[in-house]
Amino acid sequence: MKRGLATSLTENLGAVKSGRLTGVFTHSGSDRGGSSPLRERTKVRVERGLWLPSPNLSLRGRGVLSRVTTSTENEHAPRERKVAPARAAGAANRERGAFALRILNAIVVAALVMGAAGSASRAAGLSTLNFSFEMVPGAKPAAAVNANGARLMTMRGDGWRAATAAKAAAEALQAAMLAGATAADVTVQQVRGSRRAGIRGGFAVNAGKRRIVLVDDALAAAARSTRESLAAQWAKLIRATLACPHLILPVDGQIVPAGERRMLVLKGSWRQVKLTADEHVIRVQCESAARTLSLTAVAVGKTQVILDTGAGRVALPVQVMKYAGRVAASADAVVTGRLAPADVIKQAASAAVYYSIEAERGASAEIKGVVASPPSITPGGVSTVTMNVAVEGPGYLPVRATPLVRVVNTALEPAQAQVLMVSNRPERLPSLGMWYEGRVPPGFPARLLYHHVNATRSDAELAVELINASEQPVRVQVVNASGGPSRDEVFAGHKAARDFLQRQADDVGYVVAIPGRCVYTASAQLVKPGQVVSGLSEVRVLGEGDLRVVVRLRPPTTDLVMPADAQREPISSWVFTEPNKRIEAKYRVGDEWAFATIGDRQVLSSTGRELLDGDYGVFYDITFDIENPTPGPARLELAFMPGGGLARGIVMIDGQFYETRLLRYGETQRLFVITVPAGGHQQLCVRTMPQAGSNYPVKLVLRPKGVWD
Repeated sequence: MKRGLATSLTENLGAVKSGRLTGVFTHSGSDRGGSSPLRERTKVRVERGLWLPSPNLSLRGRGVLSRVTTSTENEHAPRERKVAPARAAGAANRERGAFALRILNAIVVAALVMGAAGSASRAAGLSTLNFSFEMVPGAKPAAAVNANGARLMTMRGDGWRAATAAKAAAEALQAAMLAGATAADVTVQQVRGSRRAGIRGGFAVNAGKRRIVLVDDALAAAARSTRESLAAQWAKLIRATLACPHLILPVDGQIVPAGERRMLVLKGSWRQVKLTADEHVIRVQCESAARTLSLTAVAVGKTQVILDTGAGRVALPVQVMKYAGRVAASADAVVTGRLAPADVIKQAASAAVYYSIEAERGASAEIKGVVASPPSITPGGVSTVTMNVAVEGPGYLPVRATPLVRVVNTALEPAQAQVLMVSNRPERLPSLGMWYEGRVPPGFPARLLYHHVNATRSDAELAVELINASEQPVRVQVVNASGGPSRDEVFAGHKAARDFLQRQADDVGYVVAIPGRCVYTASAQLVKPGQVVSGLSEVRVLGEGDLRVVVRLRPPTTDLVMPADAQREPISSWVFTEPNKRIEAKYRVGDEWAFATIGDRQVLSSTGRELLDGDYGVFYDITFDIENPTPGPARLELAFMPGGGLARGIVMIDGQFYETRLLRYGETQRLFVITVPAGGHQQLCVRTMPQAGSNYPVKLVLRPKGVWD
């Protein structure tokens, strides 16, 4: 054998991973000079992970090989022989080609053996009867199909084709048997070949509609038989095997929920079966007449149920698990406001569903959304929402549920905020954790303003949490709005203020019942590093309860409802007892303009030690008293004028909202025009609020229209 051939073949095949198989092949050839004929036995070791040299023969997955190595042993000493140089070279080339083909054939056969790992079954199910295939050692290549380890069929001939046919036959037999094939389903069918269509002719052995093997000329010739005779012989053996008593389970294993029972239908030709199982985990019973296996969960755990028919036995893995939680089939929710929109209805429905979930320890619940977006509802109206809920946890069975939530719009007595909580110190949050905590006692509705930048290096969630520190459930009305996340702090603050003013004016919110010692997430915004979020909420306790409000920067994956931490005193002193201010200004047509300054009167905290610069979050209710002593009507305009830098603003006049663009110091923008008749007297009522992200103070100016046109 040429050493160069072995080296070249090894290099072409390449190497990757594990596993090995050694075959011995005999090769006759010449030495390097072509003058000494050798009879050599070549050992070929095949390892997993190899790309074969021909693209048409490459194998992937479990059957992929990695390395071929060869070594040569001389069986006979070289003998002197004179051979013409040209003739010797031709013979050597032919020997090289034949030897390479034998090596390649051995590689492919080895790939099939290692890929199959002895078992041919890929269908789901277990049985006391199992089919497999193996290579038969000997001088001539052969492969066998076994039934429970006993030889059923032997396929001879070319090693590659024999191995392929045996492997396919074993897999087809296993799948047919698990599907319930019987001896009566085994037939022999003639298949006419077509060279043009690439169809091999022969006699096919079928089990029902599944082909087991096609006996062609090559298989028949290697067995020294005819195609029809060999097919009939194999069909007879298969019928005899399937006629033997055997039991079939339709699954590879069974999970039984705690407290529940599962039934399995047993197939096959079995007559009686003996059951063995750990009765501390599962209780088993077999109904021979109904041919069913009953599995009743006793306790959480794992075990095996042994089914013994006398002719064979099979072990069924069984695991008893708890569900991750329980979700009520229906729930009730309450919304408030002149017209409750879809997003508020969804928040109320989500809160009601979370309240109805009983999750196991370590499991978490997630609202996946609603089946269909609900319509807005007015006071007294009712809407039904279908929620998608998932409850999961390690070691638990996942729960998927679609509870129905009945949402009612209920009118509540109006109530103004009595305190203002401000979470803005520090504005840039450098780490995860709680950054604000305040208390909301019954009868003292609270307004919360928060405005923060995520100064960490990873995504985080800025959340407003409502903590029920008492043992009993507490009912809370929530009115909230948010802006961002954004890198534009003026935009984030403006959006939060605009949406909140509109919702607060119409009392648009929802009511949530927070279980005792639990935390409810009223709002949560996912924030990337460097982004800012802003928001406002009004919270009031309906009835009795000990409620705390927390602003927390936390990891993105946190439950909506979770157990409360240990109680502690509020950590923030930024609680202000003047959340609403009133300003009155008079204007007489023809006299000096009227001004109302917003954000210059600093609010004092409840401790008397903190001042709120800019009055952020404070409602300003401004009344302009207008008198027109002139003989003609007067057209006046209300203008917005920043006095501290970049700012945006929004005002509410007679239930309508007017907002400004981004303005610089010294710029003005007309917001509203009013006409006062001759000799008339009118009042212009305006509500506004200093919004986070903008610079204060600003002025509202009432003046004759067209001064700056």
